[in-house]
Amino acid sequence: MLATRATVAPLLGAVLALPAPDLAADSLVSPEACDQAGLSAYWQVRVPLLPGERVEGVYPRDRQVYLTTNMGVLVAVAADTGLVRWQVSLAEHGSTIHAPFNVGSDPQTGYVLVTTVSNLFLLEQLDGGVLLKLPLRLPPSGPAVTDGSRVFVGGNNGWLHAIPLHDGFLKWRAEGNLIDRTIWLNALGPSGLIGVERPAPMGIWGGDWSLRLGSPVPSPVALSDGRLYFATEAGRVFCVTSADKREIWSRQLRGGISGTVAVDAGGTYVAGTDHSLYCFAPGDGSLIWRYRMDGPCETGPVLTDDTLYQLSTGAGLYAVELPSGSLRWRLEEGRQLLARDGAVAYILAGEDLAVVDNAIGRIRHRLAVGSADLAAVNTEDPAVYLCNSNGTLICLQPKLVPYLRQEQVRREMRRPSEAFQAVDAEVRDIVESSERPPAERHPLESTSPAPRPPGEPPPAP
Repeated sequence: MLATRATVAPLLGAVLALPAPDLAADSLVSPEACDQAGLSAYWQVRVPLLPGERVEGVYPRDRQVYLTTNMGVLVAVAADTGLVRWQVSLAEHGSTIHAPFNVGSDPQTGYVLVTTVSNLFLLEQLDGGVLLKLPLRLPPSGPAVTDGSRVFVGGNNGWLHAIPLHDGFLKWRAEGNLIDRTIWLNALGPSGLIGVERPAPMGIWGGDWSLRLGSPVPSPVALSDGRLYFATEAGRVFCVTSADKREIWSRQLRGGISGTVAVDAGGTYVAGTDHSLYCFAPGDGSLIWRYRMDGPCETGPVLTDDTLYQLSTGAGLYAVELPSGSLRWRLEEGRQLLARDGAVAYILAGEDLAVVDNAIGRIRHRLAVGSADLAAVNTEDPAVYLCNSNGTLICLQPKLVPYLRQEQVRREMRRPSEAFQAVDAEVRDIVESSERPPAERHPLESTSPAPRPPGEPPPAP
Protein backbone atom coordinates (compact mmCIF):
# COMPACT_ATOMS: atom_id res chain seq x y z
CA MET A 1 0.00 0.00 0.00
CA LEU A 2 1.25 3.47 -0.77
CA ALA A 3 2.34 5.34 2.33
CA THR A 4 3.65 8.72 3.37
CA ARG A 5 6.14 9.68 6.06
CA ALA A 6 6.60 12.52 8.52
CA THR A 7 7.45 16.14 7.76
CA VAL A 8 10.91 17.39 8.76
CA ALA A 9 12.16 20.93 9.37
CA PRO A 10 15.50 22.14 7.95
CA LEU A 11 18.62 23.27 9.77
CA LEU A 12 19.00 27.04 9.40
CA GLY A 13 22.64 27.95 9.90
CA ALA A 14 21.93 31.67 9.92
CA VAL A 15 18.83 31.52 12.12
CA LEU A 16 18.81 28.80 14.76
CA ALA A 17 20.88 29.36 17.88
CA LEU A 18 23.21 26.38 17.46
CA PRO A 19 26.87 26.27 18.55
CA ALA A 20 29.11 27.04 15.59
CA PRO A 21 31.33 23.92 16.02
CA ASP A 22 28.29 21.61 15.90
CA LEU A 23 26.95 23.33 12.78
CA ALA A 24 30.31 23.08 11.02
CA ALA A 25 30.67 19.42 11.98
CA ASP A 26 27.20 18.53 10.75
CA SER A 27 27.37 20.52 7.51
CA LEU A 28 28.26 18.88 4.21
CA VAL A 29 30.53 21.84 3.46
CA SER A 30 32.63 24.19 5.55
CA PRO A 31 30.84 27.49 6.30
CA GLU A 32 34.18 29.31 6.15
CA ALA A 33 35.00 27.83 2.74
CA CYS A 34 31.51 28.75 1.52
CA ASP A 35 32.05 32.33 2.59
CA GLN A 36 35.38 32.55 0.78
CA ALA A 37 33.74 31.21 -2.39
CA GLY A 38 30.98 33.82 -2.22
CA LEU A 39 28.36 31.29 -1.13
CA SER A 40 26.32 30.60 1.99
CA ALA A 41 24.73 27.45 3.35
CA TYR A 42 21.13 28.56 2.84
CA TRP A 43 19.60 25.49 4.46
CA GLN A 44 20.44 21.88 5.23
CA VAL A 45 18.05 19.05 6.08
CA ARG A 46 18.43 15.41 7.03
CA VAL A 47 15.75 13.32 5.32
CA PRO A 48 14.70 10.40 7.56
CA LEU A 49 15.58 7.08 5.93
CA LEU A 50 15.04 3.47 6.93
CA PRO A 51 17.96 1.16 7.81
CA GLY A 52 19.74 0.27 4.58
CA GLU A 53 17.97 2.99 2.61
CA ARG A 54 20.07 5.46 0.62
CA VAL A 55 19.47 8.39 -1.71
CA GLU A 56 20.20 7.65 -5.38
CA GLY A 57 18.95 10.74 -7.26
CA VAL A 58 18.49 14.50 -6.72
CA TYR A 59 16.24 16.49 -9.09
CA PRO A 60 15.41 20.21 -8.69
CA ARG A 61 12.06 20.94 -10.35
CA ASP A 62 10.58 24.44 -10.13
CA ARG A 63 10.07 25.10 -6.40
CA GLN A 64 10.74 21.57 -5.17
CA VAL A 65 13.72 19.24 -4.95
CA TYR A 66 12.92 15.56 -5.39
CA LEU A 67 15.03 12.73 -3.99
CA THR A 68 14.74 9.08 -4.97
CA THR A 69 15.95 6.19 -2.83
CA ASN A 70 16.98 2.59 -3.41
CA MET A 71 13.81 1.46 -1.61
CA GLY A 72 11.50 2.98 -4.21
CA VAL A 73 10.67 6.12 -2.22
CA LEU A 74 10.15 9.60 -3.69
CA VAL A 75 10.85 12.55 -1.35
CA ALA A 76 9.78 16.16 -1.98
CA VAL A 77 11.68 19.02 -0.32
CA ALA A 78 10.58 22.66 -0.58
CA ALA A 79 13.33 24.48 -2.47
CA ASP A 80 12.57 27.78 -0.73
CA THR A 81 12.88 26.51 2.83
CA GLY A 82 14.32 22.99 2.94
CA LEU A 83 11.14 21.63 4.52
CA VAL A 84 10.51 17.98 3.70
CA ARG A 85 6.95 18.12 2.41
CA TRP A 86 6.33 14.41 1.95
CA GLN A 87 7.74 10.97 1.20
CA VAL A 88 5.82 8.35 -0.77
CA SER A 89 6.73 4.73 -1.45
CA LEU A 90 6.12 4.06 -5.15
CA ALA A 91 8.17 0.98 -6.01
CA GLU A 92 9.72 -2.13 -4.55
CA HIS A 93 13.15 -2.22 -2.93
CA GLY A 94 15.79 -1.97 -5.64
CA SER A 95 13.41 -0.70 -8.32
CA THR A 96 14.27 2.36 -10.38
CA ILE A 97 12.39 5.63 -10.04
CA HIS A 98 13.09 7.80 -13.07
CA ALA A 99 13.48 11.58 -12.94
CA PRO A 100 10.12 13.20 -12.04
CA PHE A 101 8.37 15.69 -14.33
CA ASN A 102 6.39 18.61 -12.92
CA VAL A 103 3.02 19.58 -14.39
CA GLY A 104 2.71 23.23 -13.35
CA SER A 105 5.30 25.13 -11.33
CA ASP A 106 3.19 26.04 -8.27
CA PRO A 107 3.22 23.29 -5.61
CA GLN A 108 -0.14 24.51 -4.33
CA THR A 109 -1.89 23.50 -7.56
CA GLY A 110 0.61 21.46 -9.59
CA TYR A 111 1.15 17.75 -10.14
CA VAL A 112 4.22 15.59 -10.60
CA LEU A 113 4.47 12.73 -13.10
CA VAL A 114 6.64 9.85 -11.89
CA THR A 115 7.78 6.77 -13.82
CA THR A 116 8.86 3.51 -12.19
CA VAL A 117 9.75 0.20 -13.83
CA SER A 118 6.13 -0.94 -13.69
CA ASN A 119 3.84 2.09 -13.20
CA LEU A 120 3.12 5.70 -14.04
CA PHE A 121 2.01 7.86 -11.12
CA LEU A 122 0.46 11.30 -11.01
CA LEU A 123 0.88 12.93 -7.58
CA GLU A 124 -0.08 16.17 -5.91
CA GLN A 125 3.04 18.35 -5.66
CA LEU A 126 2.03 19.77 -2.29
CA ASP A 127 1.25 16.66 -0.26
CA GLY A 128 2.25 13.65 -2.38
CA GLY A 129 -1.33 12.42 -2.73
CA VAL A 130 -1.45 9.71 -5.41
CA LEU A 131 -4.09 10.79 -7.90
CA LEU A 132 -3.46 8.21 -10.58
CA LYS A 133 -1.61 4.92 -10.94
CA LEU A 134 -1.30 3.37 -14.39
CA PRO A 135 0.36 -0.07 -14.75
CA LEU A 136 2.84 -0.34 -17.64
CA ARG A 137 3.00 -3.49 -19.74
CA LEU A 138 6.74 -3.20 -20.36
CA PRO A 139 9.51 -1.42 -18.41
CA PRO A 140 10.05 2.14 -19.65
CA SER A 141 13.42 3.10 -21.07
CA GLY A 142 13.34 6.51 -19.38
CA PRO A 143 11.15 9.09 -17.65
CA ALA A 144 7.71 10.00 -18.95
CA VAL A 145 6.79 13.62 -19.74
CA THR A 146 3.53 15.35 -20.61
CA ASP A 147 2.41 18.39 -22.58
CA GLY A 148 -0.87 18.55 -20.68
CA SER A 149 -2.73 16.59 -23.36
CA ARG A 150 -0.72 13.38 -23.58
CA VAL A 151 1.87 11.47 -21.62
CA PHE A 152 4.89 10.36 -23.67
CA VAL A 153 7.04 7.44 -22.55
CA GLY A 154 9.51 5.18 -24.33
CA GLY A 155 9.66 1.43 -23.82
CA ASN A 156 12.64 -0.90 -23.61
CA ASN A 157 11.16 -2.67 -26.64
CA GLY A 158 11.98 0.27 -28.93
CA TRP A 159 8.53 1.88 -29.04
CA LEU A 160 7.47 5.40 -28.07
CA HIS A 161 3.95 5.60 -26.63
CA ALA A 162 1.52 8.51 -26.31
CA ILE A 163 -1.23 8.18 -23.70
CA PRO A 164 -3.94 10.86 -23.93
CA LEU A 165 -5.10 13.01 -21.06
CA HIS A 166 -7.81 14.80 -23.09
CA ASP A 167 -7.55 17.66 -20.60
CA GLY A 168 -9.90 15.65 -18.43
CA PHE A 169 -7.60 14.95 -15.54
CA LEU A 170 -6.57 18.53 -14.88
CA LYS A 171 -10.26 19.50 -14.72
CA TRP A 172 -11.23 16.47 -12.66
CA ARG A 173 -11.99 18.28 -9.41
CA ALA A 174 -14.31 20.74 -11.16
CA GLU A 175 -16.09 18.46 -13.62
CA GLY A 176 -16.15 14.98 -12.09
CA ASN A 177 -16.94 13.10 -15.34
CA LEU A 178 -16.98 9.36 -14.74
CA ILE A 179 -15.76 6.15 -16.31
CA ASP A 180 -15.40 2.66 -14.93
CA ARG A 181 -11.89 3.15 -13.58
CA THR A 182 -10.51 4.32 -10.27
CA ILE A 183 -7.83 6.48 -8.79
CA TRP A 184 -6.66 6.79 -5.24
CA LEU A 185 -6.96 9.98 -3.28
CA ASN A 186 -4.56 9.85 -0.34
CA ALA A 187 -4.64 12.15 2.65
CA LEU A 188 -2.82 12.16 5.95
CA GLY A 189 -5.69 12.58 8.38
CA PRO A 190 -5.88 12.37 12.18
CA SER A 191 -5.99 8.57 12.06
CA GLY A 192 -3.15 8.20 9.57
CA LEU A 193 -3.18 7.41 5.87
CA ILE A 194 -6.63 7.27 4.28
CA GLY A 195 -7.13 5.61 0.90
CA VAL A 196 -10.41 6.39 -0.82
CA GLU A 197 -11.35 4.76 -4.11
CA ARG A 198 -12.88 7.29 -6.44
CA PRO A 199 -14.10 7.30 -10.07
CA ALA A 200 -11.63 8.74 -12.55
CA PRO A 201 -12.46 11.36 -15.19
CA MET A 202 -13.84 10.59 -18.63
CA GLY A 203 -11.29 9.60 -21.22
CA ILE A 204 -8.10 9.93 -19.23
CA TRP A 205 -6.46 6.76 -20.46
CA GLY A 206 -7.11 5.13 -23.78
CA GLY A 207 -5.41 4.29 -27.03
CA ASP A 208 -3.76 7.14 -28.90
CA TRP A 209 -0.59 6.32 -30.80
CA SER A 210 2.64 4.34 -30.63
CA LEU A 211 5.73 4.75 -32.77
CA ARG A 212 8.01 1.83 -33.55
CA LEU A 213 11.64 3.00 -33.48
CA GLY A 214 13.62 -0.24 -33.36
CA SER A 215 15.81 1.03 -30.51
CA PRO A 216 15.02 2.30 -26.99
CA VAL A 217 14.71 6.01 -26.22
CA PRO A 218 17.14 6.38 -23.27
CA SER A 219 16.01 9.81 -22.10
CA PRO A 220 12.80 11.88 -21.84
CA VAL A 221 11.52 13.52 -24.99
CA ALA A 222 11.84 17.30 -25.33
CA LEU A 223 8.60 19.20 -25.97
CA SER A 224 8.40 22.39 -28.02
CA ASP A 225 5.55 24.00 -30.01
CA GLY A 226 3.55 20.81 -30.52
CA ARG A 227 6.61 18.77 -31.50
CA LEU A 228 8.59 16.01 -29.83
CA TYR A 229 12.38 15.84 -30.10
CA PHE A 230 14.11 12.64 -29.01
CA ALA A 231 16.89 10.22 -29.89
CA THR A 232 17.37 6.45 -29.82
CA GLU A 233 20.29 4.45 -28.48
CA ALA A 234 21.07 3.50 -32.09
CA GLY A 235 21.96 7.14 -32.81
CA ARG A 236 18.90 8.44 -34.67
CA VAL A 237 17.41 11.84 -33.81
CA PHE A 238 13.69 12.42 -34.46
CA CYS A 239 11.28 15.32 -34.62
CA VAL A 240 7.60 14.30 -34.79
CA THR A 241 4.28 15.98 -34.13
CA SER A 242 2.91 15.30 -30.66
CA ALA A 243 -0.69 14.93 -31.88
CA ASP A 244 -0.27 12.19 -34.49
CA LYS A 245 3.44 11.08 -34.52
CA ARG A 246 3.94 12.48 -38.04
CA GLU A 247 7.66 12.61 -38.75
CA ILE A 248 8.93 16.09 -39.58
CA TRP A 249 12.58 15.08 -39.84
CA SER A 250 15.13 12.56 -38.59
CA ARG A 251 18.91 12.36 -38.70
CA GLN A 252 21.30 9.45 -38.18
CA LEU A 253 24.54 10.00 -36.23
CA ARG A 254 27.64 7.87 -36.69
CA GLY A 255 27.64 6.86 -33.03
CA GLY A 256 25.09 5.93 -30.41
CA ILE A 257 23.18 8.29 -28.13
CA SER A 258 22.62 7.75 -24.42
CA GLY A 259 21.86 11.28 -23.21
CA THR A 260 19.09 13.83 -23.43
CA VAL A 261 18.15 16.04 -26.37
CA ALA A 262 17.97 19.79 -25.64
CA VAL A 263 15.87 22.24 -27.67
CA ASP A 264 15.48 26.00 -27.89
CA ALA A 265 14.52 28.45 -30.63
CA GLY A 266 18.02 28.29 -32.07
CA GLY A 267 18.57 24.58 -32.35
CA THR A 268 18.12 20.94 -31.41
CA TYR A 269 21.23 19.83 -29.52
CA VAL A 270 22.37 16.24 -29.16
CA ALA A 271 25.69 14.56 -28.32
CA GLY A 272 26.87 11.13 -29.41
CA THR A 273 29.51 8.54 -28.76
CA ASP A 274 31.17 9.67 -32.02
CA HIS A 275 32.89 12.44 -29.97
CA SER A 276 30.57 15.12 -31.40
CA LEU A 277 28.02 17.67 -30.25
CA TYR A 278 25.47 18.55 -32.94
CA CYS A 279 23.10 21.43 -33.51
CA PHE A 280 20.22 20.75 -35.92
CA ALA A 281 17.66 23.32 -37.09
CA PRO A 282 14.42 22.63 -35.17
CA GLY A 283 12.29 23.25 -38.26
CA ASP A 284 13.82 20.95 -40.88
CA GLY A 285 16.67 19.14 -39.14
CA SER A 286 19.42 20.66 -41.27
CA LEU A 287 22.85 20.65 -39.63
CA ILE A 288 23.76 24.10 -38.30
CA TRP A 289 27.07 23.13 -36.70
CA ARG A 290 29.01 20.22 -35.28
CA TYR A 291 31.68 20.43 -32.58
CA ARG A 292 34.14 17.54 -32.28
CA MET A 293 35.47 16.69 -28.83
CA ASP A 294 38.37 14.60 -27.58
CA GLY A 295 36.25 11.82 -26.11
CA PRO A 296 32.83 10.17 -26.45
CA CYS A 297 29.75 11.94 -25.08
CA GLU A 298 27.78 9.56 -22.88
CA THR A 299 25.46 12.18 -21.36
CA GLY A 300 23.37 14.89 -22.97
CA PRO A 301 24.15 18.61 -23.14
CA VAL A 302 22.99 21.00 -20.41
CA LEU A 303 21.39 24.05 -22.04
CA THR A 304 21.42 27.60 -20.64
CA ASP A 305 20.54 30.86 -22.36
CA ASP A 306 23.98 31.40 -23.92
CA THR A 307 26.02 28.24 -23.33
CA LEU A 308 25.89 24.47 -23.78
CA TYR A 309 27.79 22.40 -21.20
CA GLN A 310 28.86 18.99 -22.44
CA LEU A 311 30.86 16.29 -20.65
CA SER A 312 33.24 14.32 -22.85
CA THR A 313 34.56 11.14 -21.25
CA GLY A 314 38.27 11.48 -20.53
CA ALA A 315 38.40 15.03 -21.89
CA GLY A 316 36.46 17.05 -19.31
CA LEU A 317 33.62 19.55 -19.45
CA TYR A 318 33.23 21.74 -22.54
CA ALA A 319 31.43 25.10 -22.54
CA VAL A 320 30.19 25.75 -26.09
CA GLU A 321 29.01 29.24 -26.99
CA LEU A 322 25.56 29.81 -28.42
CA PRO A 323 24.49 30.37 -31.11
CA SER A 324 27.89 30.08 -32.83
CA GLY A 325 28.86 26.61 -31.61
CA SER A 326 32.43 27.73 -30.92
CA LEU A 327 34.38 26.63 -27.86
CA ARG A 328 34.24 29.05 -24.94
CA TRP A 329 36.41 26.99 -22.60
CA ARG A 330 37.20 23.46 -21.47
CA LEU A 331 37.80 22.32 -17.90
CA GLU A 332 39.63 19.02 -17.96
CA GLU A 333 38.64 18.10 -14.40
CA GLY A 334 35.07 19.32 -14.86
CA ARG A 335 32.26 16.79 -14.46
CA GLN A 336 28.99 18.72 -14.69
CA LEU A 337 27.35 22.12 -14.43
CA LEU A 338 25.59 22.57 -11.09
CA ALA A 339 24.12 26.07 -11.51
CA ARG A 340 24.71 29.50 -13.05
CA ASP A 341 24.75 32.93 -11.41
CA GLY A 342 25.17 35.48 -14.19
CA ALA A 343 28.82 35.49 -15.25
CA VAL A 344 29.69 32.72 -12.78
CA ALA A 345 29.24 28.99 -13.32
CA TYR A 346 29.27 26.49 -10.46
CA ILE A 347 31.02 23.37 -11.73
CA LEU A 348 31.61 20.00 -10.10
CA ALA A 349 35.36 19.49 -10.62
CA GLY A 350 36.71 16.28 -9.14
CA GLU A 351 35.63 16.39 -5.49
CA ASP A 352 35.43 20.19 -5.47
CA LEU A 353 32.80 22.75 -6.30
CA ALA A 354 34.58 25.18 -8.62
CA VAL A 355 33.41 28.78 -8.99
CA VAL A 356 34.27 29.44 -12.64
CA ASP A 357 34.37 32.63 -14.70
CA ASN A 358 31.96 31.61 -17.43
CA ALA A 359 33.54 33.90 -20.03
CA ILE A 360 37.02 32.38 -19.95
CA GLY A 361 36.79 29.25 -17.80
CA ARG A 362 39.14 30.48 -15.06
CA ILE A 363 38.52 28.99 -11.61
CA ARG A 364 38.04 31.78 -9.07
CA HIS A 365 37.48 29.64 -5.97
CA ARG A 366 37.32 26.01 -4.90
CA LEU A 367 35.10 24.47 -2.27
CA ALA A 368 35.70 20.91 -1.04
CA VAL A 369 32.50 18.84 -1.30
CA GLY A 370 33.96 15.35 -1.05
CA SER A 371 31.48 14.37 1.65
CA ALA A 372 28.62 14.76 -0.86
CA ASP A 373 27.76 11.71 -2.95
CA LEU A 374 25.32 13.43 -5.33
CA ALA A 375 25.12 16.83 -7.01
CA ALA A 376 22.11 18.11 -8.93
CA VAL A 377 22.02 19.95 -12.25
CA ASN A 378 19.99 23.13 -11.76
CA THR A 379 19.40 25.51 -14.68
CA GLU A 380 16.47 27.38 -13.09
CA ASP A 381 18.28 29.57 -10.53
CA PRO A 382 21.72 29.95 -8.84
CA ALA A 383 21.02 27.40 -6.06
CA VAL A 384 23.47 24.50 -5.73
CA TYR A 385 22.11 21.25 -4.28
CA LEU A 386 24.44 18.63 -2.79
CA CYS A 387 23.41 15.43 -1.05
CA ASN A 388 24.98 12.37 0.51
CA SER A 389 23.53 8.90 0.41
CA ASN A 390 22.38 8.99 4.04
CA GLY A 391 19.84 11.73 3.25
CA THR A 392 21.63 14.97 4.15
CA LEU A 393 20.69 17.60 1.56
CA ILE A 394 22.20 21.10 1.50
CA CYS A 395 21.29 24.16 -0.54
CA LEU A 396 24.04 26.70 -1.27
CA GLN A 397 23.12 30.19 -2.43
CA PRO A 398 25.15 33.26 -3.46
CA LYS A 399 25.85 35.44 -0.41
CA LEU A 400 23.75 38.26 -1.85
CA VAL A 401 20.62 36.14 -1.41
CA PRO A 402 18.94 37.16 1.90
CA TYR A 403 19.17 34.65 4.74
CA LEU A 404 16.34 32.20 5.25
CA ARG A 405 14.19 33.31 8.20
CA GLN A 406 12.30 31.22 10.72
CA GLU A 407 9.01 32.82 9.73
CA GLN A 408 9.48 31.56 6.16
CA VAL A 409 9.75 28.01 7.49
CA ARG A 410 6.78 28.44 9.84
CA ARG A 411 4.69 29.75 6.96
CA GLU A 412 5.74 26.80 4.80
CA MET A 413 4.91 24.32 7.57
CA ARG A 414 1.38 25.72 7.82
CA ARG A 415 0.68 25.21 4.12
CA PRO A 416 0.66 21.39 4.13
CA SER A 417 -1.58 21.38 7.21
CA GLU A 418 -4.10 23.61 5.47
CA ALA A 419 -3.94 21.42 2.37
CA PHE A 420 -4.43 18.25 4.42
CA GLN A 421 -7.45 19.77 6.17
CA ALA A 422 -9.03 20.58 2.80
CA VAL A 423 -8.37 17.08 1.48
CA ASP A 424 -9.60 15.50 4.74
CA ALA A 425 -12.89 17.37 4.35
CA GLU A 426 -13.20 16.11 0.77
CA VAL A 427 -12.43 12.56 1.89
CA ARG A 428 -15.07 12.75 4.63
CA ASP A 429 -17.65 13.98 2.13
CA ILE A 430 -16.89 11.05 -0.18
CA VAL A 431 -17.01 8.50 2.65
CA GLU A 432 -20.19 9.90 4.20
CA SER A 433 -21.91 10.04 0.81
CA SER A 434 -21.01 6.44 0.02
CA GLU A 435 -22.13 5.20 3.45
CA ARG A 436 -25.54 6.86 3.42
CA PRO A 437 -28.32 4.26 3.08
CA PRO A 438 -30.36 4.51 -0.14
CA ALA A 439 -33.49 5.56 1.78
CA GLU A 440 -31.82 8.81 2.84
CA ARG A 441 -31.19 9.86 -0.73
CA HIS A 442 -33.74 11.75 -2.76
CA PRO A 443 -34.99 9.74 -5.78
CA LEU A 444 -33.86 12.48 -8.17
CA GLU A 445 -30.49 13.05 -6.53
CA SER A 446 -27.56 12.40 -8.85
CA THR A 447 -24.95 9.85 -7.81
CA SER A 448 -22.25 11.79 -9.65
CA PRO A 449 -19.74 13.72 -7.50
CA ALA A 450 -19.75 16.50 -10.10
CA PRO A 451 -20.88 19.87 -8.69
CA ARG A 452 -24.28 21.21 -9.79
CA PRO A 453 -23.87 23.71 -12.67
CA PRO A 454 -24.20 27.37 -11.62
CA GLY A 455 -27.83 28.49 -11.57
CA GLU A 456 -29.30 24.97 -11.61
CA PRO A 457 -31.86 24.58 -8.79
CA PRO A 458 -31.78 21.58 -6.44
CA PRO A 459 -34.11 18.65 -7.26
CA ALA A 460 -37.77 19.23 -6.43
CA PRO A 461 -39.02 17.59 -3.22
